[in-house]
Amino acid sequence: MPHDAEPLAADQLDRYREALSAFVAPVAYHADAVARDPEVIRVAEAVYEAFGDHGADGGLTRGELASLCSKSVNPALFESRFDLFVSMGLVHRYRDKAHQQRYTIDPAGVAALLVYPRLRDANGVEEIIMLLGRTRQDLAAGELSEDELAGRLTHARRALSIVTNYLLRLVHEHPWEDLIRERSQRRSADLLLDEATELITAASARFPGLADSGKRLDYWAGLHGLYRLARRL
Repeated sequence: MPHDAEPLAADQLDRYREALSAFVAPVAYHADAVARDPEVIRVAEAVYEAFGDHGADGGLTRGELASLCSKSVNPALFESRFDLFVSMGLVHRYRDKAHQQRYTIDPAGVAALLVYPRLRDANGVEEIIMLLGRTRQDLAAGELSEDELAGRLTHARRALSIVTNYLLRLVHEHPWEDLIRERSQRRSADLLLDEATELITAASARFPGLADSGKRLDYWAGLHGLYRLARRL
């Protein structure tokens, strides 16, 4: 998350950690794989910024990295995380030699750091929007067969179904205060509906045989209109 972002409230921190835990669960070694304090992500963000601004030519030494990160995170916290980053592959030697003391950052770790803010702010909804948008672009470019498009539609429909059922559970089982708080996580609802509608229209025009799949996707996208309720409260 950006270092100049407003500090998260206690309940937001709890929700963010829960989201992070679910995010890493498919590849986690044990149940406590996520740090109890999600603010430690600031260290990884600082490392990312340091490499992005200063590490393009030959990487950075640990000392250089520590100095650059000290501008935004506590040095002791950096030291407590650095060896973990190396052991998990977020940071690795610039050259694969035992005496090599310069480091670089792994692109896969960078990708995760780009995802985390969206996870915090929209709880995964933006990832579904991106899936719909990419599918629509690939369809327009003629890069999808009917079977490939059907698979994408099914994948998107399942995702829409899951997040819709999540909201329905909030509506039926949680107090209004929880639904109101959810509003801040669902600012992409209108864009989600627009992307789903445009994809359905394009898919039906290109492959009329997929009309049934499109209708199923449209059904779940329509249920997603419940998010508008939270936005109006």
